[in-house]
Amino acid sequence: MILCIGDLHGRTFWKKAVEDNIDKVDKIIFIGDYLDPYPFEGITRKDAIRNFQEVIEFKRGSPEKVTLLLGNHKFISFKL
Repeated sequence: MILCIGDLHGRTFWKKAVEDNIDKVDKIIFIGDYLDPYPFEGITRKDAIRNFQEVIEFKRGSPEKVTLLLGNHKFISFKL
């Protein structure tokens, strides 16, 4: 089974999804859009970057199980 997680935009919901399913799935695929938070959700740019760093660390801890793809917001850049 594969768990697909997309459109983080700085949100941390992926942690619960992983926690609830880590032992049930063979592969976890993040489908991009890690950054570019929506202002109305109260997620700052720094929050989004911190969250993305946690996703990267999760990938480093399980390199065979986790795949990180680029989404359509991959070319968004912003100044901290």
